Amino acid sequence: MFPFSVPFSFAHAARRVAAGNALATKNLPANLAFAATASTADVLYRLHAHTHGLNREAVLFAREDHGRNELTAAQTAQLRRFAGRSLTMQRLLGMTAASFTQRLASATCHVKRSFSGEKPARAAELVVGDIVRVSSGDFVPADLRLIEATDDLLVDQSVLAGERSVQKKDAERLEEVPANAAACTDLAFAGTTVASGSAWGVVVAVGAETLLARAAGCNATEPAAAAVPAARAVPQLI
Repeated sequence: MFPFSVPFSFAHAARRVAAGNALATKNLPANLAFAATASTADVLYRLHAHTHGLNREAVLFAREDHGRNELTAAQTAQLRRFAGRSLTMQRLLGMTAASFTQRLASATCHVKRSFSGEKPARAAELVVGDIVRVSSGDFVPADLRLIEATDDLLVDQSVLAGERSVQKKDAERLEEVPANAAACTDLAFAGTTVASGSAWGVVVAVGAETLLARAAGCNATEPAAAAVPAARAVPQLI
């Protein structure tokens, strides 16, 4: 009865997948491109971080410089719309767009700080420069540059790709500036899920500056790419 309905349906679905593939988008933000290609030592230095974790003063500085790892109500609604456009959200991730944003907001991880050691923390407490550990089944709570990873580390990036996408990750820096986020095997992005293995990483982007939030348009009123912070001496006293 409607001979064009099926072809149109497939074409419409294909457009939705292509539009939702944040991993394939070019023009990777400057801070993520730097994190992917710099050595671990250089990344930590530029973020005023250390493998034993930030001290109290550094946490306050980072929160002032980069903001909190959370979204406003309007940004959360924007993210929910983006997640809802993913053809795989319910089928592959096993959750609706609403439950995805709720789980992301309440995600937990282990954070290491010089004044408190390693302990569980809510994602909203994280700041740029924090050292965090994620394991199988965890939501990645922020954009991370991996600094240690098990050999079996796999990350499910379906929410960013708009289709099934599980990638092997490691802590080896890239030799060349990546064309897009899909090539960033040493980065783990907020909202993705650790499918197997575990890793330590340093937080390189939080809140509206994460790749997921950018893809959803949550930072539409902000500059297109976050600049790498200038070096600033911050005492790291244990």
